[in-house]
Amino acid sequence: LAQATFSAQFLLLFAPLRHQFSSHQAKLDTAPQKRLTDFPFRPGGKFFFSEENLKTMTKKLNDGTEMPVLGLGTWQSKPKEVEEAVYHAICKTGYRHIDAAQIYGNQDEVGNGVNRALKDSGLKREDLWVTSKIWMVDFAPEDVGPAVDRILKDLQLDFVDQIL
Repeated sequence: LAQATFSAQFLLLFAPLRHQFSSHQAKLDTAPQKRLTDFPFRPGGKFFFSEENLKTMTKKLNDGTEMPVLGLGTWQSKPKEVEEAVYHAICKTGYRHIDAAQIYGNQDEVGNGVNRALKDSGLKREDLWVTSKIWMVDFAPEDVGPAVDRILKDLQLDFVDQIL
C-alpha cells in the first residue's frame, strides 16, 4: 500500500466551490461536500491507497478525457533526485499523473524519469497524464508555440496532456 499525507489544501479538491457574484459583493456557495469518512482515511490523518486505487481515481473532464486526480508534483524537487522520484512514483507506487513546469528547472530530469519508467514498466505513453506549465514570460500568443516546443523537448515527449 502506498501511503501519503496530504494537507488541508488537498482536501479542498474534494469540496468543489461555486462563486456567485452580485454587483457589489462576492458570495461563496459550497456545493455538496463529501464527508471525510467517504475517503480512504486512516487514524492519524493519513490517506492510504492501494496501487490499483491510484491507477483508477480519475476526474472526467468536459471533453470526456479521464484525468488522474492524484499526481506527483515536481516543484522544488532536488536536482539528481527528481528523476528517481518520478520513476519510483510510476513504477513502484502506481502514480499515473506527473506535474511539471518550465519554471521548476527540472523538466529534463522529469522526462528522463518518465521515459525510463515507460521503458521498464511496459506502460504506454497514453497510460500517463503529464501536465506542464508555461511561465508568464511566454503568455503572448506568439510565444506560446515555442514555449510548448521547449517543454516537449525538455520532457523528451511527443505530447503533454495538459498545458497550464
